[in-house]
Amino acid sequence: MPDVRARVAAIELLLRESLGRAPQAEETPAVRMPESAAAIASMSWRDMQQLAATLFIDELVTVQRDGGETLLRERVAGLGDEKRRVLREALA
Repeated sequence: MPDVRARVAAIELLLRESLGRAPQAEETPAVRMPESAAAIASMSWRDMQQLAATLFIDELVTVQRDGGETLLRERVAGLGDEKRRVLREALA
């Protein structure tokens, strides 16, 4: 009489091993605003990128959708005379 349990266990093992584990995504930590200059200085590059993306999400979407030139023109048009002068001198 054949050992059916051993065969079933072997089949289950092969199926489980061949399919691998179900993929599990790592939890992304929530981005928090730093509370001091020291907290900013100790941030990793990845944390800074996530913070910048969170703060400037509207601008990033606009640049991706319309291109950067449109947003840049809007921002420069909104500058006062003094800020335009400083910008002009910095770019010269």
